[in-house]
Amino acid sequence: MPGAIISKQRFKNLSTWLSTNNIGDLKPGDYISISITTKYGKVDYNQGEKFIIINIVKKSIHIKGVLNYIKKYKDIFEKAEWCSISKKSKRTNSGVDNEDKVITRFNNGLSIEYKRYILKELDRNENEYENWTAYKSIKEHGIILSYTNYWIEYKKGTKETSPRSKSDIILKNNITGEIIPISIKSGDARLTSADCYESNALFMSVLYKSPKYNTKNLLMEKIEKLINIMKSIDKFSTLPGYNYTKVKECIKCNNIPEDLKPTVKWINTFEEKTLEMNSLWKDIKKISPGYIEDLLFECARGYHKFGENNSRADYLIELESTKSTEIKNIYILKNKNEKIKSYLKKHGNGNVFKIKTSGVRWWPRFL
Repeated sequence: MPGAIISKQRFKNLSTWLSTNNIGDLKPGDYISISITTKYGKVDYNQGEKFIIINIVKKSIHIKGVLNYIKKYKDIFEKAEWCSISKKSKRTNSGVDNEDKVITRFNNGLSIEYKRYILKELDRNENEYENWTAYKSIKEHGIILSYTNYWIEYKKGTKETSPRSKSDIILKNNITGEIIPISIKSGDARLTSADCYESNALFMSVLYKSPKYNTKNLLMEKIEKLINIMKSIDKFSTLPGYNYTKVKECIKCNNIPEDLKPTVKWINTFEEKTLEMNSLWKDIKKISPGYIEDLLFECARGYHKFGENNSRADYLIELESTKSTEIKNIYILKNKNEKIKSYLKKHGNGNVFKIKTSGVRWWPRFL
C-alpha cells in the first residue's frame, strides 16, 4: 500500500527523512521506490530507483539517498508517493546489489575460502584473512575522491557535483591500514557509461598524455571530430510517460502527438549524429588499435582520472553474472598484461555510442 509524501528533508550524509501519512508494513532494511504524479500522468522517479530504509519513527521514513523530484519536474509536478518494493521486484540495479553481496560474502565468517581465494589472487597472504575487511568505496572508508588537474581541465562544462570512484569496493587491512581498490563487473557489464564531458576527458587524456598518439594528425583529427559531434547533442527532456521505445513506436505508426514533436526532432538528430560517431569510432580502430586498447584500459582503471588516489581501481573482479557472486576472473590493472588485454577485447565492439536515459532526461553515452 503506497503512502503520500507530505514533506522531505535532506541531510549532508546524502540521506533523506520523508514525512508520510502512512508507513504500512515498512521496516528498516526494506526498499521503497517513488511514484511521481505529473499533469501528464504517473512516472517512476529515476526509472524506479530503489531506496533502502535506514529507520522509521512514527510517520517518518529515513532513507539512504537524495530526492530531487520537485526540482526535476518543476511546474508539472503534482504529488509524490512511496511504494514498497517486494523481494520479487525486477526494478533493481543488479550490479550494485552484487557489489553489496560480494562485501557481505567476503566479511561473512562462513565464507572463509572465498576470502582466502581473493587474497591469494591479489598476491596477499591468504592466511592473514582475519586482518581484512571489505567496504564500499566511499569517503567514509578512506577513499580520496579527487581528479587529476588535467582531467578537471578536459571535463570543463560538466554539471557533475562530485566525483564517483572508479573502484566499487575496497579491501582494507585493519592492521597495516593498506587499502586495495577493486572494480566489480557482473557478467557482461560495461566498462563505463560516459556523457560528452566524461568522454572528452577519457579520449583526450589518453590521446594527449601519450607521446605515441599525440603526434598522429589523422588520429587526432578523427577523435576531435567525434567528441565535437557528441558535445553538439544537447541533453533533452521529453514528456513524462514517453520512454525511447514508446516514442519510436509512435514514429513507426505515424501517430505523433503535437507536444511530442520536439522529442521526435531530437531523436532524428541524435540518431543521425550517432551514426556518424560510430563510423568515426570504426575509423579510429583501424587507424590505431593500440589507442583503442589504451582507452578501454583507462575506462577500466581510472589512472588518468584519479592518478595515485585510491579511488582508481588496481584490480578488477569479473563475476559470473548479475545474479552471482562467484568469481570468473580477477585482473591486475596496475599494468597492461596479456590477461587484461584479452578482457578488453570483449568491449568497444559494434556501436559504442548510444542513448542513455534517466526519467525524462535523455543524452548520448559512450559504452
